[in-house]
Amino acid sequence: MSTLRDKILALEAISEALEPSEAQRDQYIKEISGFTNNFINTLPTTNAYSNRKDTAGAMALSKDQMTMAQILELYGAEVSSKGINPAS
Repeated sequence: MSTLRDKILALEAISEALEPSEAQRDQYIKEISGFTNNFINTLPTTNAYSNRKDTAGAMALSKDQMTMAQILELYGAEVSSKGINPAS
């Protein structure tokens, strides 16, 4: 029985990473707000369409943890700056 309990406790410790603290959530909000403001502020100089190609493997799933800054950088490079810009 203790083996099962140990496994559950180990999984609990891993899953805690999915539950950010209030301070971490506040930091995420600031980073996302900064990204959004930058996106909106650059709309006047952004083309309505970009034919940039996807970076091979950039969006592949990984077990490596990414920071919010890395996620937003990846999103900006691979999603919001390619194809049709509906906000133009």
